[in-house]
Amino acid sequence: MPTSWCPPGHLLEARLAAGPGAETWLGRRRTDGATVVLKRLLAPAPGARERLRRDAAVVAALVDPHLLAPYDVQSTDSGDVVVLRQHLAGEALPDVLRRRARLAPPEVVTLLVPLARVVAALHQRGMVHGRIAAGNVLFRPDGRPVLTDVGAAVAAGDVDADSATPAADVVALAALGLRALGGPEPDPTPAGPAPAAVPAATEPAASMGAGLLA
Repeated sequence: MPTSWCPPGHLLEARLAAGPGAETWLGRRRTDGATVVLKRLLAPAPGARERLRRDAAVVAALVDPHLLAPYDVQSTDSGDVVVLRQHLAGEALPDVLRRRARLAPPEVVTLLVPLARVVAALHQRGMVHGRIAAGNVLFRPDGRPVLTDVGAAVAAGDVDADSATPAADVVALAALGLRALGGPEPDPTPAGPAPAAVPAATEPAASMGAGLLA
């Protein structure tokens, strides 16, 4: 098992996922034995560590149960960036959809409304998520949805920074809702829509949440 890049004070236990730009591992923190998740960005974009640290600070300051903030962002000797966050014991949305194929419309509302609110909060602070997809949605043991990996796709170079816009986040959130209803798997790397295609894109997620609650 590779350990050369593992941040000090941590142990790697199992690889959870791997892609062209990143790999995700389950690990353990030596100080307290807590189970953690380590996301290693293999070819991070310039300034990725600083950007992710700024994003993590903003996410943590929101103190929202539907957002999962990293507790540390580190660099390796080889130039990789490692994002560390707590591990949630609940399922991920893809696991739920493999088991059930689709969610009922009321369940999709309870999924999208809190996610729309946290995405709106990010937009209001000048941030975007960059890749809202089923794999970045986890569920707490009590069933509440949680959005993870804010900014990670852009930092990893998987999504072009110019296409990571508030409007693109909203389109991705809508595609997530369609997927949860049993629709097709959305394109994982969509080009951001032209600003004219989504009016008032600076506050779209807030409008979506208000509409679903009406």
